[in-house]
Amino acid sequence: MSRPIQMTYEQERRVRRSLLERWHVARERYAEVHRDEPARSLGDANPDALAADPTRAQQLPAFEHSDACELESIVHALRRLRSGVYGRCIVCGGSIPAATLEAAPEAVMCQPCSSERAK
Repeated sequence: MSRPIQMTYEQERRVRRSLLERWHVARERYAEVHRDEPARSLGDANPDALAADPTRAQQLPAFEHSDACELESIVHALRRLRSGVYGRCIVCGGSIPAATLEAAPEAVMCQPCSSERAK
């Protein structure tokens, strides 16, 4: 696994730990909202396994719910981290600053592209 752009090994570990913590929190919130469905929709889903296998990631629930969207973005960030493209903007390919990634580990765009897309 290659390291993310502009990140030390320790920063990468902190980001990964943050993503996994956020996964568990969002999963619990999601399970609370969808009490009748958590076993079917999320089961014992492991974010690392979902990141490693894109076909399994498609099993994430497709509900219009912010926690489901957050779970998906966390899996996407873990996949990018695993593949060595974490920290690169998906629009221009430029670097996303480490401070931005630590504050928002699911970030996929640099500030200029994010601002442009928001317009």
